[in-house]
Formats: sequence, C-alpha cells, structure tokens
Amino acid sequence: MDKLLILNGSPRSLRSNSQKFIEMMTPHLGCEWEEYFLFTQNHREICDKVREYSDVLFVFPLYVDSLPCCVLEFLDCLCQNLPDSRPTVHLMINCGFLETEQNSIAIKTLQFFCKKYGFPFGSCLSIGSGEAILTPPFDMLFKLNLKKLAKSIKKSAPLTLSIALPISKERFVAESEKFWLRAGGKNGLTKEQMQSPNIE
Repeated sequence: MDKLLILNGSPRSLRSNSQKFIEMMTPHLGCEWEEYFLFTQNHREICDKVREYSDVLFVFPLYVDSLPCCVLEFLDCLCQNLPDSRPTVHLMINCGFLETEQNSIAIKTLQFFCKKYGFPFGSCLSIGSGEAILTPPFDMLFKLNLKKLAKSIKKSAPLTLSIALPISKERFVAESEKFWLRAGGKNGLTKEQMQSPNIE
C-alpha cells in the first residue's frame, strides 16, 4: 500500500463510533492517509481523489441491514466516475447487534459493487456489539483486531476479521436495556415513555 483514503460513511460524521474506530486505527497504519466524510462532503470531489490512492477504506455503521444512504449515493457517483486505476477497497463495518453476521448483507453488497466495477476487495473487519466493544476489558480484544486490520492493509495481505463481546445474548440484551434506560433518564424519559410507539 502506498496511500490510503479513508471514507467515513456515518451520518454522524465526527460524532460517530466510526470516527472513534478510525482514530484508534490510524496510528497503526504507518503510511500516508486522508479522511473524507461521505455525509457532508462533495461526492464528485471525492471520486476525483480516489485515483490518487492505492487503497480505500470504507468505515460505516449498519443501517437497516444495509449501507447508509450516503454510502450508496457515493457508490452511485463513483460508478459514473470510475478511475482508470482501481484502488483496493477495504471495509470496517459496525452494528449495534451482538452478532457480527448481521453485517453480512452490507458486506456482500460492497463486495458485489467491487466485483462489478473492477475494484479489488481487500480486508474486512466486521464489528458487533456497538460502542460496548470499547468498554474495558473487551476493548483490548477490539484494539488487537484494529491492529490486524491496519497491518493487513499496509502489507496488502487481505484478512477477514470479526469481533464482538464474548458474552451471551441474554446478558447483552440485559446490559443494553440498562444502558438505554440510563441514557433516557438523563433526558428525563421513563421506561414507559421509551417503550411507547408514539413519537412527538
């Protein structure tokens, strides 16, 4: 790898978990890299930049079992403005589910795009458990996988990786409920209000 272009596909941009993951990984790259935000920046401008890089890393959350709309819109723009030399595409995708297989449809969608338009597909890190994966002591397992991803991209040695909390589904659901109840409480919401189908 010579130069890496990182494309943050989270609608939350700088405030996203995707951004946290990027900031944790980039110190291990050991190469020149640049980041763009697909939700806020001009897609055509980014398409013109793609030709300058040997590798592209997409980082985004799972949205309704698929890619966020800003990623889909960028891919539509890219297929209409294909670079002569295709960079290798890598992916880091995260979801709030415990099971990393929830990401599989989105991963296959990006792989299909790459195959159709002649982009080599490189490494992939599938992340489950949402931001809970950043909680000690589990964050050490996550950081280890980030280092593996960075190394595989740097050495052009594709890897397929996945990481989630090593806990039961029952415990994950219970801890998730506690988390959201605390978050709701900080905003003056009760459990009953949060369970209501009514949206104001």
